[in-house]
Amino acid sequence: MLIEKYDEKPKFEIGFSPLYFISYPLYNIQCRSILQKYLNHYDTSVAYNDFINVNNLNIKTYIIYIVNSLHQIYKDEGLKGLYNGVIPMLAHIVSKRSIYYLLENIHYSLLKRMRKEKKRESQEKKGSMSNYENRLIYEKEDTNNFIGDVINFNIVKHMNFVKEENNCVKKKKKKKYFHLSFYHTLYEYISSILSYPLLNISTKMIIFQNNSKSLLQNLRNIIHLTYAYDGVYGFFRGINNFLIIQSLDKLLNCFLYKTFSNRCSYDKVLTIKVVLSTCLNTIIAPYIQYSILNRSQSYGLCKDTTFNQFFRNFHWKSHLSNVSVGLAVAGVQLIIIALMPKDTPKNDEVVHKEKDEYF
Repeated sequence: MLIEKYDEKPKFEIGFSPLYFISYPLYNIQCRSILQKYLNHYDTSVAYNDFINVNNLNIKTYIIYIVNSLHQIYKDEGLKGLYNGVIPMLAHIVSKRSIYYLLENIHYSLLKRMRKEKKRESQEKKGSMSNYENRLIYEKEDTNNFIGDVINFNIVKHMNFVKEENNCVKKKKKKKYFHLSFYHTLYEYISSILSYPLLNISTKMIIFQNNSKSLLQNLRNIIHLTYAYDGVYGFFRGINNFLIIQSLDKLLNCFLYKTFSNRCSYDKVLTIKVVLSTCLNTIIAPYIQYSILNRSQSYGLCKDTTFNQFFRNFHWKSHLSNVSVGLAVAGVQLIIIALMPKDTPKNDEVVHKEKDEYF
């Protein structure tokens, strides 16, 4: 997920836009190019497309590879082939957002109740303090009503108010780098874990879906093969890699807010986030590819390739070339962002709307 602003109340988002249907065929091609070398060919009725050699891909040939792959899949499998696995993938995205929204709503309801209780206690405390102040004033009026005492009393009262305000500001400044709080992160991990089986099934269906059969038949075949050889664990295979990749994105979020939240607006930080996130994904592309393979390694589907075997056979020369180009492009983009005119930071609206103040 990208950097998010907190509202007073959680708002449900479906998790994808219509543009997702345009980009999904590219994800389809990526998964096929990774998995095709490790197939077990369990179903002889399914014909697999042999793409061009992806080991020698570079920036120059990548666009040609994409166009040729799209044409080949469309020619052999039709439009349906470009969207293999899209239904479980959409179910994964929506269920992940729904679980997260549910947990956030529960958190918000509990927090709202705690705030009401604290407000009531504060009002009761204020009432008792005002009674004490009135009694103090009456006592001073009884002792010749010396005006200096009233002035001193008002000065002390104002000093206490300023002191409380300063403490409140310090507390918010101390917390502003952690607005993506422990609870927010925990809810994301819980929703990711619970919705992961749908992502697992979607990845397998991209390459193992038989388009001569219905969606329900393909789902049943994939679920049967996964459960028959790996049990329930098969649906959570590779989840450790998936969570590690998510954790790297979280660390990037924390770094950006700690570094730029005082100097840049939310929109500029979001732009920097997109640039650095793309750069990070380019650097860890081998690990992302292994994560995709790992969740498809059921006995009847993909071969059981170990971490060392995968990285030993990985084409590092092509990867380093892509990383160098990616870093150069990211550097130019960051220089352009740095040269843009300074704007007023808008992180205060995030700081003042934190949800976890009383937890």
